[in-house]
Amino acid sequence: MLAAVFLVAWGALGVFYSQHPVLYDADSYYHLAIARMYAEHGPFVDELPQARFSEFRDGFGDKEFLFHAALVPFVQGGDLMAGGRWALALFNALIFTALFAFGYRALGPWGLVVPWWLVVGSLEFSWRMVRLRPELLSLLILLLAIAAAAGRRYRWLGVLGAVYALSYTAFQVFLGIFGLLFLWTGWSRRRWEWPLLLYAGLGVAVGLVVHPQFPHNLDIWVLQNVLYFQDTSFIRVGSELQPAGVDAALFANLGWFLGALILWWASRPGTAAGGVAGRDGEETTRLAYTFAIAAIAFGGLYVLMSRFSIYFFVFAGLWVLFDLRRRGRVFGHWIALPGRGRLPTLVAVGLALLVCLPGVGRELRRFDLRTSAGPDEVRLRDREAVGAALPAGARVLAPHASTGIYMLWAPEALFLNPLDPVPIYRFDPAAFQAYREILDGSEPDVPLRAATVLASDYIVYSVVESDFEAFDQRMTGDPRLTSLHRLFNGVYRIEPQANGGFVLDWDAVSAGLFEPEREAAVAVPYPRADSPQAAAVEGFVNAARVVGDGECATFEQTTVFDVPVTIDFEFAPYGPASLWVDGERLVSAQGSLRAVLGQGLRVTVPFAAGSRRIVVETCPEGGQNGFYLLVRGLRESAISPS
Repeated sequence: MLAAVFLVAWGALGVFYSQHPVLYDADSYYHLAIARMYAEHGPFVDELPQARFSEFRDGFGDKEFLFHAALVPFVQGGDLMAGGRWALALFNALIFTALFAFGYRALGPWGLVVPWWLVVGSLEFSWRMVRLRPELLSLLILLLAIAAAAGRRYRWLGVLGAVYALSYTAFQVFLGIFGLLFLWTGWSRRRWEWPLLLYAGLGVAVGLVVHPQFPHNLDIWVLQNVLYFQDTSFIRVGSELQPAGVDAALFANLGWFLGALILWWASRPGTAAGGVAGRDGEETTRLAYTFAIAAIAFGGLYVLMSRFSIYFFVFAGLWVLFDLRRRGRVFGHWIALPGRGRLPTLVAVGLALLVCLPGVGRELRRFDLRTSAGPDEVRLRDREAVGAALPAGARVLAPHASTGIYMLWAPEALFLNPLDPVPIYRFDPAAFQAYREILDGSEPDVPLRAATVLASDYIVYSVVESDFEAFDQRMTGDPRLTSLHRLFNGVYRIEPQANGGFVLDWDAVSAGLFEPEREAAVAVPYPRADSPQAAAVEGFVNAARVVGDGECATFEQTTVFDVPVTIDFEFAPYGPASLWVDGERLVSAQGSLRAVLGQGLRVTVPFAAGSRRIVVETCPEGGQNGFYLLVRGLRESAISPS
């Protein structure tokens, strides 16, 4: 029967996902990309060159090795997207079948309702189920391990412990659940089941040691499970690592709570009132208490991070079922209402389903939107264009959250860091600072910082992502950046030696505001970039090189023109600033322009032949101080600096 349930579920889910060409989230693509790497190069990979600025680079230590190995058959047929969808359907079907098996044991034929109760009743559970992530395999292994422990099949528990340590980074979860079960049985029954603790611990230890990338897997475990939580206090992380909030937790899972309430109200004493006896009763009791332990543990984690919803609602639901069975209660046909009267259980279930339908409909529409390829598969064509624009060996700056997508379509490009920001911070804090300031739009000279600090030649990002709006504004008007593709994603190449139009040779003549009638007493040459690589791309005049924080600065340049010329300038300061020519103020910015090229002040200046004095005064704003002065057009002659 279980085989039939599994095959029907896998087939139905495979057909469902085949109607949705795009996978739900970016992390799914990363996992497919790693599986493809294993298919091409084997499992003994100790570096990840696609993560140049990450702890994964020289010591990959794949924290989800067996999950990626399980995906290898699905990425060998050529169509990786189709393979990913069928792999997702497989993991979903296995979990569906396991939930049915537990539900049937607790409720009999009503057990078929259990998987649907979770899928429809807990939208947070459903959100996690549609993502091709290792937590699916983690949940499945934990369900099998709980069944093995309840039946005292400790050797199987050890095998599953090894598999878990090879499949999921948080092996401490496995040890914690069965360590607590050991303590509970010892305290409540005065019977210390040492094989339970021994096999669980031994299995995990074996899994860690036989990992093909040992001991790098232990280094990555420390990074992901210890250092990670020290760093997230000041590193922005995704919403799934934040608490869900009371409103979201209640309304997104209202059907689950109603279902648990119906289960409790509809239960009645069975023929074995007082509890299930014998071996079955002992195993049922152990299942009830183990699911309780798991539910309480993951409930605490769920309060801290919404991502643990996939575990909590499963374990809490099975706790309710097996606790009712432990007490000898069965699922009845009527629910006693407060006072007098009763309600058919099926009617109550129908009412709960009606409550769920608006939320389910809304989430299905969201799922359709996120997994649609668009007209003529435009979203997939967009990603293919990204891959075509990035040559082999391209050094790419890309946001970590979407790097997995780009890795799948541009497998030979070299990115910074996938998945989350902590590995890049731990690898190089200065690089992380540059990465963060570039992407949040506060860095004025993107080509300079990207090319020097992050050693990147290309920049790729989602142009429709609202978080990158300020950053995107800097990409479209800069002559040092060549647009290779722009649709949903943008690909830009940093062009060396394309900064000839920027006016960069200045003298800093004062720390303060410009006074036209004052002669410069001391002139300090503005320090240009100190390396050929930086000099080939710099364009922003950074006042922080000559004045302290919070100080205004004045820059001067005297230029000799052999013949009259007319120059079209773009003046793009970061904060309040003015541009003067021969003592006359031509333009002034009183607020913050943020030094965005293409959005600066345009001014056309006719220069007579002879010596002309250009002055810029600039003041700090938002932690930055400086300006761009870019020649956008020139007629008759060229500037010849004195």
